[in-house]
Amino acid sequence: MNIKLMNRKFKDYYMQEKIINRILPELQYYETAFIPSLPTSFQIIRKIRIVTSNDYKYRISDIYDKNLSNVFSFYLSLTTYKHGFPIYDFWEARHNIDYKQNYDKRLQEMFSGYDWLIDIDCPDYKLIKTAQEDVINIYKYLESKEFQIKEVNFSGRGFHVVIPYSSLIENKIEFVKNLDNRKDKNIYKTLFEFTKLLNTKLSELVDFGVNDSRRIRKVPDSLVYNPLKSSLVYKVVSMKNISEIEQFNYKKDAVVDIKLPVEQW
Repeated sequence: MNIKLMNRKFKDYYMQEKIINRILPELQYYETAFIPSLPTSFQIIRKIRIVTSNDYKYRISDIYDKNLSNVFSFYLSLTTYKHGFPIYDFWEARHNIDYKQNYDKRLQEMFSGYDWLIDIDCPDYKLIKTAQEDVINIYKYLESKEFQIKEVNFSGRGFHVVIPYSSLIENKIEFVKNLDNRKDKNIYKTLFEFTKLLNTKLSELVDFGVNDSRRIRKVPDSLVYNPLKSSLVYKVVSMKNISEIEQFNYKKDAVVDIKLPVEQW
C-alpha cells in the first residue's frame, strides 16, 4: 500500500467539515495524541490542546505535512479538566522549578473527572463476533448496575466501552462504595478491580492491565491503520445503544476502501 498516498487521503478525510464537526466537540476537555502507525516510527507525537476549528486544521495539516511517510491514530486521554486542557500549567511545570512545587495540588484542583474505559481487545479478527456478543452482555450488566454508558466504539481491533466520570460518582452505586472505602481515594485501583471483575465474570477479552493516567482511547470517526495486524484501514465507529451494537458489521460499517474518494468513507 502506498503510504504517501494514504497520508494525503487521511489528511483530506480529517479536513472535511462534516468530520471536523463530529470530532471537534470531543476534544476540548481532553488531552489529544497522534500516535504513528508504522512500526518503523517509535516517536509518540502528542498535541495537547485542540479547541477551535482553526486549531484543529492547523494541527492536522502540521502533523501530516511534516510526516509524509506515516499516518497516525488519533487518541483522547480519559482525564477531564474543568476549563479545558491546562496547557499553560503543563508548560510551567516543565520549565519553572518554583511552579512545579505545588503543581500536583494545582492539577488536582483543575481535575474534573476520569472516564472509565473498558477495552475488549481481539488478538484475531476471527474473534470480532465473539467480542461483539461479549460487549452486549457487558452493556446489559453495566445497565443493571445503574452505570450510564456514553458510547461503545469499534476501535479497529475490538471495542471500547466508555462510562463517563459523572456516572461513576453521582450515582450511589457499588463503585462509589469501593472508592469511599479507600484511604487514598485512588480511582485507578477501583477501576482496576471493576475491570478485572468484568474479565472474570463476563469476558476474558476484557483488558484490565492498565487503568491509570496513561490510559487513552481512540477518537470516534478517526481512522486506524495497523500494518502489524491488518492491511486494511478502519474507521472508529461509535454506537449508542444495544440495537446499534447488534446491527454493527465491521466489514461493512468500519472497513475503509482506500481506493474510493474520502467523501465516501
